[in-house]
Amino acid sequence: MENLTKRLKEKKVEEEAEDPEKKARIMGMHAEGDEINYIRCEECGKRFPANELQEYNGLYYCKDCIKKVQSE
Repeated sequence: MENLTKRLKEKKVEEEAEDPEKKARIMGMHAEGDEINYIRCEECGKRFPANELQEYNGLYYCKDCIKKVQSE
């Protein structure tokens, strides 16, 4: 059992070494404080209050991204 625990810990260290920014990316996906009621823009991924987003084809986009999406 000790060998299994040791191998799993080593594997975890190796995986974290492969992608050092993985934890920061994952934590960036979580809403914090005031952002809990915010909605994520489908194009850029940033969070905005519902009144700052516009719906296009059933998806929500911020004012900057809606221009890009509509022009495509």
